[in-house]
Amino acid sequence: MLKNDYVTKLINLESVKFKDVDIQQDEIRFLVTSEQGVGLCPKCCCLTSTLVDVKPKVYRDLDLSGRMCLIEIDLKRFECKGCHTTFSEPLSFAASHRRYTRRFEQQVYECCQETNASYTASKFGINDKTATEIYLNIARQKLEQQPYLSTRVIGIDEIAMHKGHKDFVVVITDLTNKKVIDVLKGRKKAALDTYIAGWSNDFKAGIQYVAIDLWGPYRSVVEAMLPNAKAVADRFHVMQNLNKALDNCRKQAKRESKDEDIWKNAKYVVLKNREDLTDEQAKILDKVLTASPELKMCHEFKESFRSIFDSNDRESGSKELSSWVLSIVRSGVSKYYTFVKTLLNWEENILNYFEERVSSGFVEGVNNKIKLIKRKAFGFVNFENFRIKIIDCFS
Repeated sequence: MLKNDYVTKLINLESVKFKDVDIQQDEIRFLVTSEQGVGLCPKCCCLTSTLVDVKPKVYRDLDLSGRMCLIEIDLKRFECKGCHTTFSEPLSFAASHRRYTRRFEQQVYECCQETNASYTASKFGINDKTATEIYLNIARQKLEQQPYLSTRVIGIDEIAMHKGHKDFVVVITDLTNKKVIDVLKGRKKAALDTYIAGWSNDFKAGIQYVAIDLWGPYRSVVEAMLPNAKAVADRFHVMQNLNKALDNCRKQAKRESKDEDIWKNAKYVVLKNREDLTDEQAKILDKVLTASPELKMCHEFKESFRSIFDSNDRESGSKELSSWVLSIVRSGVSKYYTFVKTLLNWEENILNYFEERVSSGFVEGVNNKIKLIKRKAFGFVNFENFRIKIIDCFS
């Protein structure tokens, strides 16, 4: 048997000394004793050495050599002479009222971060409920201790919780520090107003740009609640609107065509950036554009619109945008008239992009992570747990 001091070092738990060990086929139980001789009353903060009793308590620890490892400690219970409160001694290696060591819970938390509760539970020999509880407990503590970092640019976006339903969640992102600030249930303007009103004046004053999709209430919230900020129409959503109009043109051309075969796999070829097409896709595109002169014109306008975002500054961007709109009107491409109205309604916000070229890359990453969390479930069946999971993933 190793000397007790060496085993104490092996266990590596603060303020405890090794006493004995019980080694079974699938379990190792270390018996330890606390080195604390006094306790601090949690009620009146007086020190006391008056013992009420000493009882063994067992904590699950990290596995050792493929065996479940348990820490059994003689836990002291003190009585305060001042207020007569009885209390158990606090342990540095485990939180009060918990049955697991902090390092065990940390490993469970980290596994839950990367996988889900079911996998984590199976790996550590606990149940799904316990894995979820440990994860959420640590995640909440982290979020409570995490201060708001000042930021210049935030994003407001929404994602549907279930396809085909209108159960949206609003995701507020810190695009400067690449973090998720919060996730709100629903997308009602009043709820967003109330939430932002809870931010400190200093935090709100530091925000200069807010990336939004083309939904009017978001713009109204920015104008009303963030006096120093400009709403920036997100480039991705602007292009999404244009591609929707282009796809409607493709659908009509397909309906009117006598050759259905050339339209197979044409949708994403028409919508995809020309320079990103493979040789085979380029051939498909040429065939459908040859078959429909109107679609060809719409596609050319789509490609030329993309280049507007490469303008050097707001002034040149404004000129390019005005020129593009004028070309649409003169050409009589009616399929884009609704989109042109949208552009005129959001012109200032689109041009704000040339002051702060907000990238949707981080937001897309957040949305993809949310989809992954939804798909794998991660053991989170209610919104609040789902919210904590998302924020924690980007903390």
